[in-house]
This record gives sequence, C-alpha cells and structure tokens, in this order.
Amino acid sequence: MLDTVVNAQQRLTVWRNFKKQDLELEKIINYIGRIKTTERTFDFYTPKHWPSCWEIIVDGMYCYSGKALLLHDTLVHMGKIDPNKVSWFVADNYEFGQVGLAFSDGVCYYNILPNQTVKRQDLDNYIRVLENIKHNKLDKIKR
Repeated sequence: MLDTVVNAQQRLTVWRNFKKQDLELEKIINYIGRIKTTERTFDFYTPKHWPSCWEIIVDGMYCYSGKALLLHDTLVHMGKIDPNKVSWFVADNYEFGQVGLAFSDGVCYYNILPNQTVKRQDLDNYIRVLENIKHNKLDKIKR
C-alpha cells in the first residue's frame, strides 16, 4: 500500500508497477480507497495549483482530493475511463464530513464513497456539489 511505504522512490515504483497490471475497475478503486486519507494538502479550488500524481505520491498527499486525482490518473492510464468525458467538481461529503474533489465519467461518480462508485440517482444521498470545475481550467489533468 502506498501510504505504508516510507521511501518516496519506492512509492513511485509501487504505483508504476500497479498501473502495469490488468485489473478490474473495482480492484483499482479498492486499492486507492484503502490508502489512509490525510488532512487536506492543497487548494482544490485552484486547478492550476493541483499537484501531479507524481507529486501526490512523492509527498504523500493522500487527502480526499489527492486520492481523487490519483484515482483518475490511474483509471485513465489503465484505460478504464475516457478522460474527455470526465467532469470534476468540489463535493461536500455528508458521509465523511470531508470537502474535496470528486469526478464523474458520465456513468459513475468517483471518490464519493471509499471502494465503490456511486450512480447519479444516489448521489444526493452522500454529497452536495459546491462548485463545478470548468474544463478550461484543467490543464494539469491527464487527457
């Protein structure tokens, strides 16, 4: 698990090797979901300052939003989602008392509940959308 590896270079190697596997969507979501969530580590309202996934791993930035960026990058790299269909938003998560990034690929919502996706009809049970992030602001997101 990434959060238990002390050395930053070793964390990068673990993540790189993980992304080379042919895994089902659920296993990928579970892997990222099991990383222990830390306190907020960056300003999620300012996409131009969002860290890259490499920075998230090297610096251990496993906050709610950092895990969303890491999950997105991993799913895109592994061909599980189309980055051109993804929309990002800031969510107030009732379930965990967390505010941070979440995203949708038009079918499912990610980073709402740990270890699972959420369908649109269930979304209002868990979160309130505070702000939609405009696509033209997402220059650091893998497409």
